[in-house]
Amino acid sequence: MKTSLMLVFLLLLGGCVSSWPVTSEIVVYHELPGSIRHQRFAFLPDKDQEGSLEYNAFANRIRAKFRIFGLEETSIEEADLLLSLHYGIDAGHDVQEPHPILGTTGYNTTHLPGTVTRTGDTVTVTPGTTISTPTIGVVGVTSTTATIYTRTLTLDILDNASRKQGKTRKVLESKVVSSGTSRMMAAVIPVMIDALFTEFPGKSGKPRIVELPMEF
Repeated sequence: MKTSLMLVFLLLLGGCVSSWPVTSEIVVYHELPGSIRHQRFAFLPDKDQEGSLEYNAFANRIRAKFRIFGLEETSIEEADLLLSLHYGIDAGHDVQEPHPILGTTGYNTTHLPGTVTRTGDTVTVTPGTTISTPTIGVVGVTSTTATIYTRTLTLDILDNASRKQGKTRKVLESKVVSSGTSRMMAAVIPVMIDALFTEFPGKSGKPRIVELPMEF
């Protein structure tokens, strides 16, 4: 019993060290044509995003996705589509998480009968024995406090021809939201980007949920 419990604990511990699931809630609204291959795109960063290494790292991940779709990156002036990327994590809120306490809940008792053996005129009596095996179960509940953070990612695509005419016309709006104990954007945001592109753009206005591992 002790060996089995230890094995389960080590397996769970190994899984926690290597990865942790991120569940992303995704909704995309779009007016894209059936195919966007061969269209040219460019990123349109905000002033505070210009020169940001963090922003560039996330933008590079999206660049790779768009190139798979057959799009070509170019300058803002020559692009057909402009990409507007934003992301963030809130201050978090505390929640109580219950945890069971395992312990001995009783004993299973087994009685083994004794034996009597006779060798010539000699009689040997071996007394019986009693074996008690503990049973393991939940003997109580404790709780810990965890801080849960909400992570948000938005990616909008604008029609550049409309922009050149002084108008704003979005051809795609997407939003990805996840919650968890990690507030490390470097670990979470790339997973949310991958989740967004698991089925992109997908059916307009149809929410979907994607779970992917966060690698450490």
